[in-house]
Amino acid sequence: MTNEAKAQALLDSPAGCAVILDLSANLHLPLERLAEPEVSFWLAAMAVDFADVHRDAGWQEIALREAKAFADLALRIVSHPAFAWWYAPVDLESQIWSSPQMPRGADCGPPELKPFAPEHWRKPYPHRAGSDDPVPHTGSQSTATFRGSSTSEWTAFATGAGDHVCAFPLAAWQVRFEQDVRVREINHPADWHALCLEFPHRAPDGRLIPNWREVAGKWDGIHLTLGGMLSCEQARYEEGGEWSMMQFWHTERTHWLNRLQITGERMPDRPDGHNQQSMNPYPYDFSELFGRASYRLRRVDME
Repeated sequence: MTNEAKAQALLDSPAGCAVILDLSANLHLPLERLAEPEVSFWLAAMAVDFADVHRDAGWQEIALREAKAFADLALRIVSHPAFAWWYAPVDLESQIWSSPQMPRGADCGPPELKPFAPEHWRKPYPHRAGSDDPVPHTGSQSTATFRGSSTSEWTAFATGAGDHVCAFPLAAWQVRFEQDVRVREINHPADWHALCLEFPHRAPDGRLIPNWREVAGKWDGIHLTLGGMLSCEQARYEEGGEWSMMQFWHTERTHWLNRLQITGERMPDRPDGHNQQSMNPYPYDFSELFGRASYRLRRVDME
């Protein structure tokens, strides 16, 4: 895939536009700093939360319109070597399975922790009647890639991005694969569309989504890169007389579709990363790091 195609995909996606606008507001920092995993994960979490389907669609339209002025920046980002990891294939040596403690209410005792249990991993459930959810229902068997000192998923939990809600601490295991695995990469809406065309299932709204049980016959995992998530989330793609749109993946992750020969090594629990004393919901002092509020927050203040 060309860098031009990657840049255009970001500019066609609400989440991609949001992250480009945030980056445009912080160019007093070197691109290498913005490409650091912890910073990129934070920016991506903010962008996907902004692009959530349940938010006011008017802001998505503003982002899609105003990001067009930063087409050169989008191309600079995807062409810069420091951002190459945004589109890197899955690193099987750095996969983390996390089990958030789910709040059960004040009268229900302590939060419930679901431990790592490979025997519970299973093939995707059949599609439920009337469901248009493109996420495979596989018993929560997804992993995220550990980079720097965090993962995209941990950052989403720390910021409450998308539908990521949990009680901390966050339990995590490093997954060890004891067999060869077949992984399909998703970097662009065209990659998602090709998967839907190859294993088609028709959603009630007419879009194509994958038939996950058929996908599992050829692939053990589907890896959505960070750049792929920013390019695909809520981005409609049309080709071959059909259309598709990925929704609700929200982070860099690999969904595993088959029971695999794996083990898990418990990692130290992740403490609460939400900084209650700062407008920035992340343990880093981004008010000092970025020097000013993000483009999106400044726009809200102006309204």
